[in-house]
Amino acid sequence: MSHLEAQQCSEALQRVDYMHPIHVELATRNISPPSDIPSAEAMFQMYTDARSGTL
Repeated sequence: MSHLEAQQCSEALQRVDYMHPIHVELATRNISPPSDIPSAEAMFQMYTDARSGTL
């Protein structure tokens, strides 16, 4: 979120790319990530919203 708020979209997208395989692996192992960490899909949506100016 801090990268998006600072309008550092390329860094934010790198974080989304980094987090996605972690979330997939957690789901494969039937482990839930901490509740304060958004899903990779939610992070990508935040990124998309920031890029479109709606965040």
